[in-house]
Amino acid sequence: MGNEVNRKDLETFVLDSNLERLEKELGKFNLFDVLNSTHNEILHSAVLRWLLDPQETHGLSDYFLKNFLKDALFSNKDHPHLRLSTIDIDVSDFDNSLVQSEEVFSNKRRGDISIINEESRGRKFYILIENKIFSGEGSQQTKDYVKETEKRYPDYERIYIYLSPDGRLPESDKFLRFSYSDLIKVIDNVLISKAGEMTNNTEFMLKQLKRNVEVNIMNESEIEELCRKIYEKHKKAIEKIIQVRPGNKQVYDSLGQNVISELNSDWKYHATNSYCAIYRESWENRFNPGMYMSFFHYEFNDYAFGRIRIGIHIEGLGDKDLREPLKTELKKTKIIEIKGVNLERGQVILSEKSVSSIDNIDDAMKKGKEDMIKLIKETSKYLDEASEKMGA
Repeated sequence: MGNEVNRKDLETFVLDSNLERLEKELGKFNLFDVLNSTHNEILHSAVLRWLLDPQETHGLSDYFLKNFLKDALFSNKDHPHLRLSTIDIDVSDFDNSLVQSEEVFSNKRRGDISIINEESRGRKFYILIENKIFSGEGSQQTKDYVKETEKRYPDYERIYIYLSPDGRLPESDKFLRFSYSDLIKVIDNVLISKAGEMTNNTEFMLKQLKRNVEVNIMNESEIEELCRKIYEKHKKAIEKIIQVRPGNKQVYDSLGQNVISELNSDWKYHATNSYCAIYRESWENRFNPGMYMSFFHYEFNDYAFGRIRIGIHIEGLGDKDLREPLKTELKKTKIIEIKGVNLERGQVILSEKSVSSIDNIDDAMKKGKEDMIKLIKETSKYLDEASEKMGA
């Protein structure tokens, strides 16, 4: 009886002022959600390139670019290969910089954002920014970029920046580490310093980029903090509401909890607004300890306007790209005999179930759980076998 939800619990919940604040936050428009591109590296890089280009229509001139570079240099001030200081950037003129996306390198690789600046005083800069969201670095990728650009731009002051959600360490020691938290600080500084001066479109784009990074990539926004406070205070009422109508994050949390409850204690899950990864803890510990999930895992994710997709994901996380070695080992197992498994793709799609209809969401979650457990039971032994052969 002690856990039952009564009318008073619900009334207290709906009268909480934090709930009104949360509703306002959730009601804010998010361009990346509309474009179904919350984790799209190409789109993120395109928006970032636009902000970094002094000649673009945002009207910030080189203000965003210089603030980005100064923060990157300051946060890496003890870097052994860093020859420049924030003062060098501050006194330089970047207004006539050439900013481009996807500079072509060998092996059909393309750098995310490159910046060339030749000042009138004769000092020349070359900046290369490699942007990673949830994918990892390709084998020798940053090292190869450094080798090629040293030959391509021998007389330039070269700055290499590796941008990632957690500020991870790239393979090349010439690259500076820069996290998405650092990027948020740059955006906040520009929003405050240029308030009332920038165009409405520029302010809108800065806020959209910040919101998407906080909510969909870092999960460290005000929304997350409000949710924690409200849940701690109204746990019984919220859990009852979740039983009636869960939202995206709650759907993925529930799916993750329900699936691992059917498995042994070695299984974990990581849920966000747009996906839920399920994996053995031993896989994470062996290949990418300290990351937020194993680089190969089972996943529920958003797909095609409100459908859940179920599959095995093989991704590049951390400092090593082990996608191809794992696929090579998996091809030696009997996993390829299972219907629907195609190792030439980055993931294996088993089934889809619509979750857009409120009336059918319980059925969708039940079917999703059943299909995921079926997939895990059919294939996890082969992932174990392949990972053991790959070694630590």
